[in-house]
This record gives sequence, structure tokens and C-alpha cells, in this order.
Amino acid sequence: MDRRVDTAIRFLSHAITHRSIIADESSNKHNEIVEMKDSLLLNTLARAVNLSQSRLRALFKSEIGMTPARYLKHFKLEEAKKLVENSNISIGEIMLRIGVNDESHFRRDFKKTYGVTLTECRNLRYKKHKEEYQNQNSR
Repeated sequence: MDRRVDTAIRFLSHAITHRSIIADESSNKHNEIVEMKDSLLLNTLARAVNLSQSRLRALFKSEIGMTPARYLKHFKLEEAKKLVENSNISIGEIMLRIGVNDESHFRRDFKKTYGVTLTECRNLRYKKHKEEYQNQNSR
């Protein structure tokens, strides 16, 4: 894999898992921040690997099979799935943590990607834990 693409992947992963978004819940500032952050993130990414955005997009697509923006969306969904499965935090909080602002698109994309809704995903986790608990206690 091209080292610039590898660097770009690590950069995006770090940016999503370590970013903190300041949301002003009384306004739409959160939406503006998220949209701005994603476009700035991709612009910063291109500069970090010393490529134009279009060259990075082409290189990323040839190496990974998707554009940086698509990869970013995919990575956000993966992080959301981990949070849904491993925590009890609200969907709104998950959206804040991964930098998503449109709940209906988020829910639709999650279901399209994983074949289950966010609630079903969380319920599957509870069911799995319940079965494991019952199996341990029935021995």
C-alpha cells in the first residue's frame, strides 16, 4: 500500500476516534461544525500527505476502493456500531462522538450497512449477554 494512503487512513482513524465536537444544542451550530470539520479534515489530510485533494482521492480510490470521504463515512459507522454494542449511551451522544449531524441519514446508512437498525443492534447485544449469563448459571 502506498505510504501516503496508509498515513491518510491512520490520520482519519485518529481524527474520528479522538475528535471532540463542541455542540450548542440550542442552535444549529453543531450541524455547521460537523460539516465544516469533515471538509476541513479532508483538506488537512491532503496537505498532511502532500497531495492535492483530487490526487489523494484518486490514489485512495485505487488503493482502498473508495474515496477518502466514503472511507470517513464507513469508519464513522464502524465506530458507531462499536459504541452501540458496547455502551448504553444515547444515539444522540453517539452521533456527537463520531461527528454526524443528520439523524435520519445516520439511521438509514446504519441499517443499509449492517442490515439492522441501531435499536436492533443494541437489542442483539443484550440478547447475547443474557444468553451468555444464562449459560454460565445453568452449569
